[in-house]
Amino acid sequence: MGFLLQTLEAEQAAAVDKSRNLPQFGPGDIIEVKMAVPENRRKVALMKGVVIARKNRGWQSAFTIRNYLGNAGGIERTFPLYSPSLLAIKVLEHRKVRRAKLYYLRDRKSSEYRVQ
Repeated sequence: MGFLLQTLEAEQAAAVDKSRNLPQFGPGDIIEVKMAVPENRRKVALMKGVVIARKNRGWQSAFTIRNYLGNAGGIERTFPLYSPSLLAIKVLEHRKVRRAKLYYLRDRKSSEYRVQ
């Protein structure tokens, strides 16, 4: 039963990869995500930030981005990679990092990870 589910998930992921052009990105990269907000009549919202984590789990793959906004402080958001509400992902800058998870940025000053 488990093998059948893995096969179906892999087929779905391959179909989405063909229809959507997802760029290669990893931890440390600065990306811009366009998403449709279903609660707000599917209006498009943008979020820029540093990728602090990426979880590769087949159909359940996800990534987390972090940015600092003035009064709101540090903002983190986790996105499912194959979500239909994700419209586009654009890589703005590739940065070289030595870790797979950049959770230590939560304790750092905002000037070290802020994206304009």
